[in-house]
Amino acid sequence: MKAESSSVNGALDEAFSQLARYATGSSRGGLVPIDEAVGHALDDAPLRATLEQRLLSQLSGAPSVEAGYYICDKLRFIGSSAAVPVLARLLTDPALGDIARRTLEVLPAVEVSGALRRALPKLDGSSRIGVIHALGRQADPENVPVLARLSKDTDVAVAAAAAGALGTLGSLRAAEAFRRLLDQPRPELRLAIGQAALDCAAGLLKTGHPSDAKAIYRTLTESGWPEVVVRAARQGLESVSS
Repeated sequence: MKAESSSVNGALDEAFSQLARYATGSSRGGLVPIDEAVGHALDDAPLRATLEQRLLSQLSGAPSVEAGYYICDKLRFIGSSAAVPVLARLLTDPALGDIARRTLEVLPAVEVSGALRRALPKLDGSSRIGVIHALGRQADPENVPVLARLSKDTDVAVAAAAAGALGTLGSLRAAEAFRRLLDQPRPELRLAIGQAALDCAAGLLKTGHPSDAKAIYRTLTESGWPEVVVRAARQGLESVSS
């Protein structure tokens, strides 16, 4: 048994050595022991913690893009709050920022939302939009004030993304933000805001808040909203009333 365990550990050590050199053109076969160890770690907390630390150590050491993607993929399965600071630092990385954000999103750690919010001022373009949408998928009430502020950003893409994220949240706090947002929407954002508000109303219905959903639907049936939004709002009202 000791010889078998030693052989397994040796193979894993060699796999991590290969991971440190992993780049375009490298064989994926040498990383199989890590794949297998991650599978076993799903039901083995000590092994999971050990593997996570080894992966994070390599991720902190400026790995190749290919190695970074591989590590992030493994962390999606075994990552914990310990991975949040390392992944958060990568959000501004041009090559690894997107995969770092997608990995952060699925980690079962309360620190994720805060890390995403703190990263926002450092980001622009599609990276910023991606983090905004990620905040909407975190179901964290502390994200609402940030998204509400960004929904009034002068950048139309940012404002539309923030409204969409509020709609994804679909919470009572998000509904309160929409009451203000629906009051005097900018013409170029009416469609995006209207669709996001419809999403919020649907979320409210799922969580047992029909009266709040009705209030949004009624507002969206008023004149000035795109016809596609008005029709959907009327259908929403009918479904709630039936």
